[in-house]
Amino acid sequence: MKKADKDSLTWYIRQLLHLEKDIVIIEDGNITHLEVKGKPFYLYIKSLTYAGNPYPQNTTRAQLPKRDEFDAIKTSDAVFLFLGYDETNEVFACWDPIRTKDRLNERQYVSFFSRLNLQQSVSQGKVITASLQNDFKYVLFKLNDLAFFLLNIRNYFPDIVQGTIIEAISEKTQGALFKVEDDSSVKLLIDELYQNDENISTLSLVSECMNLYGEFYYKLTLKDWFKIVNAYISKIDTNNPDEFVNNLEVEVENKSYRVAEDFANRDSEEELMKEKTESDFDNTNDFVFSHPIDWSPFEYGFTIDKKYHEAIFQTVGHYIYRGCGVDIKVLYDGAYYDAKITNANCKGRKGDTIRLLYRNKESNLGTRLKSVVPEIYLYIKEFKDLYGGRKQCILPNYLHKLLIFKRTNVYGSFIMEIIDEL
Repeated sequence: MKKADKDSLTWYIRQLLHLEKDIVIIEDGNITHLEVKGKPFYLYIKSLTYAGNPYPQNTTRAQLPKRDEFDAIKTSDAVFLFLGYDETNEVFACWDPIRTKDRLNERQYVSFFSRLNLQQSVSQGKVITASLQNDFKYVLFKLNDLAFFLLNIRNYFPDIVQGTIIEAISEKTQGALFKVEDDSSVKLLIDELYQNDENISTLSLVSECMNLYGEFYYKLTLKDWFKIVNAYISKIDTNNPDEFVNNLEVEVENKSYRVAEDFANRDSEEELMKEKTESDFDNTNDFVFSHPIDWSPFEYGFTIDKKYHEAIFQTVGHYIYRGCGVDIKVLYDGAYYDAKITNANCKGRKGDTIRLLYRNKESNLGTRLKSVVPEIYLYIKEFKDLYGGRKQCILPNYLHKLLIFKRTNVYGSFIMEIIDEL
C-alpha cells in the first residue's frame, strides 16, 4: 500500500480545518494539538499498511509507537485520537479513543487493525462503523470529512465523558429533533418543497425529511416525523389571511412603500406567478453565482440556481457529493460570516440541489441583510403576515436586488455584493 507524504498530508489537513470556527489548531507537527468546541484534542496519524509479511489481502494496520510525549497526554483530560490513513483511498480509520488512550506507551509498538474492503467502500459524506473481533470499535471516513467527524465525534463514540474525553450528549437529545425550527436544514427543505408545490402532502414532506435526515435523527419514528412536520405546517400555513388593507404603508428609513397598492395593481394572477429571470453575468472573471433577495436569504439560506453549479465546483476545487458540504466564509462590508455550501441528499431528484446555508443562528448573514435592505424584508414580512407563509410574494420592480458572490484568493471564501437586479 502507498504511504502518505507526511508534510503534504499535514499541510492539507491544516487547510481543511483552519476555516472551521469551532476548531482551533494550537500546534501542528508530529502530534497535532487542537481545540474542538473548546475541548482539547490530540491527533496522531500513521499510514495504514498491509499487516505483516507475506501480505494478507484484506488486513491492514497502523502502528502506534512509544513516545515520551504520550506520557503527559495519557494523564491529561484531552481527547487522544489515533488515525490510520489510507493514502490510496484517502480514508482515515479512527479507533475507540478511550481504549486507544489507555494503550499509549504500553509497549514499543501497538498495532491497530482495519479491513481494506471497508476502506475501499467509504464514500464522501459517510462514516462507516466497524468492530474488530475483540469488540474494539473503530470508524472510517474520507479525508475531506475530517472536520465533520471531529465536530460530531460524540455521535460515533458516545461513551466519551469529561475527564477522559469530552462530555457526552444526553440520551434525551442525541438523535432526536423536537421542532422543525431547531434544524435550519430541515426547515429549509420543507420551505422549498412548499414553494415548489403548494399542494404537497404531509406524507411527501415526511418522506423527503426521512430520506435525507432519518439516519441522523435515528430516534424519530414515522409518527414523530408526522408530529413535528404537522406542527410546523400549522405555523406557516394559516389558511386564514385577513382581507388586504388598502394603502398599508411600511415606513423604512423615511420611505413609504404602499404595499397593499402594489399587490392590488398586479394585472393578473398569471403575472404574480411569472418566473423571474436573472441578468447574465460574465462567469470567466471573479463572479461565481447570484441569487435574488427574496425571503430565504433573510432566514437560513437559499438554493443556488443549477446554472451556477459548475462554477461553484470549480471554485471550491471539487464536486460536492450528495449529502456533503463545504464550509465557507462570506465577506461583506468588512465582516466575515460563516456559511456552508451543501448538496442535499434528496432521493428521487434527478439533479443536484446546491444550497448556501448559514452556520451561526445568532449572528448570520440573514440577520445582517435585514439591516441592510429592511425595505425588502418588511415588505415580504407584511405580505406573509396577511396571506400566510405558502403564498408566493412577488416583489415590485423597485425592490428587485441581487446578491452577487465572487471568488477570492483565499480558499473557501467569497465576497458578497448587493446590486440592483437588471
